Amino acid sequence: MARKLLTRLSCGFSITVCVCLVVQLIVAQTTGNSVTPAFAAHFRNEAAAALAQLGLTGCIGAAFAGAAELFEIGKWGYLKQGIVHFLVTAAVWMPIVYICWMPSSRRSMLFTVLGWTFTYAVNWTVQYLLYKRSIAELNRRIRAYREGDGHACD
Repeated sequence: MARKLLTRLSCGFSITVCVCLVVQLIVAQTTGNSVTPAFAAHFRNEAAAALAQLGLTGCIGAAFAGAAELFEIGKWGYLKQGIVHFLVTAAVWMPIVYICWMPSSRRSMLFTVLGWTFTYAVNWTVQYLLYKRSIAELNRRIRAYREGDGHACD
């Protein structure tokens, strides 16, 4: 399990850093800045800020990839898995998004929290409904198999 988690963390970090690097290059070509001026103000130069942003963004990817392991805990219900996953990913995602890209204000923090919560709730609900449908289909096939219908599993 530790090896699988380490693989998820490193892959999540690496993929997210690559995507962020591409986005930074595109943004730099269109706006002249690879990071927001507010974030860059915390560093000696824009290159240092861009590297810090890459690292922080990689942490987001690692958190999401690693936290996906929570959905592998079979003795937990889907609601508990979702709540813990939400809390873990929110604890990483929200501060990094706020620091790197959001204007510093209570209003932007409120919109960040509300947007994250709404997006997560919609995604969780869609996934729940999809799983519910899959389980119903599996149960239908099991019933048909038990009743002797050989074509039920096609």
